[in-house]
Amino acid sequence: MLGYWHALSFRLFGVHLLSLRVILYLSFLPFLAATFALARRFVERRWAAVAAAAAAVWGVPNYPASMPTWYNLFLAVVALLAFARFLESGRQVWLVGAGAAAGASVLFKLVGVFSLAGLLLALFVCSPWVGERVGFRPGLGRGPDVRLASQRARPGRSRW
Repeated sequence: MLGYWHALSFRLFGVHLLSLRVILYLSFLPFLAATFALARRFVERRWAAVAAAAAAVWGVPNYPASMPTWYNLFLAVVALLAFARFLESGRQVWLVGAGAAAGASVLFKLVGVFSLAGLLLALFVCSPWVGERVGFRPGLGRGPDVRLASQRARPGRSRW
């Protein structure tokens, strides 16, 4: 997919190296917004801005070559933000968006499979809390029982 992305940049901005950097920086802007929005869920606004500024300073400006790993990073952060929104709201459209971003990351470079695997693992781990609200129950009744031993023990009895 990176080849098509670069072809689009050549079509829009001309056939020279600067056009690849322009499309990289245009892709970098939504990443910064997603970084701020994701950090905002954990810290107050001021510290989220510091995190986004750190990503802006130590990110693409240090190595402005249009490499596929940059797009893997951008799409993984967008997928993580969409998954966080899914966990907050319970709307399945955010889960579809997270899967689409992770799938696009795989199309840029196969290493994106790890972000997709991370999303699937997080969905499996979070499914007992999400499934009751949304009616979406992945893997329920199939696969290993992931409850802790302390949750299976009867109250008042020590297992040791």
